[in-house]
Amino acid sequence: QQQQQQQQSAKEKKEREEEEEGKAKADKATLAASLAAAQTKEQLEEGREEKQRETIAALESKVKGLEEARQQQQQQQHGQSLGLNPLQQQAQARMNQQIAMQQQQKQQQQQQQ
Repeated sequence: QQQQQQQQSAKEKKEREEEEEGKAKADKATLAASLAAAQTKEQLEEGREEKQRETIAALESKVKGLEEARQQQQQQQHGQSLGLNPLQQQAQARMNQQIAMQQQQKQQQQQQQ
């Protein structure tokens, strides 16, 4: 009878250990799933931020193009008001554009320093 109790006790102990091991494995799987979800969320947010930076850069480029077009138009109108012929207006516009580009390069160099 004592041997039977020892066998029963050993059997129960083994069952408890297996149950605890099963719980530990389940907890580990849950943690792994949580970590994977967090990493996925972080990657999505990084992707979203990258898209936003690209969109901003595209919009800034578009604005710059529009500003240059407006500037050329103003220079043309100014040339007409000065009585310059179309070739003179184009030459003046090119000069003004080069000056503007040089100023912009100076600004960028100053910003980088």
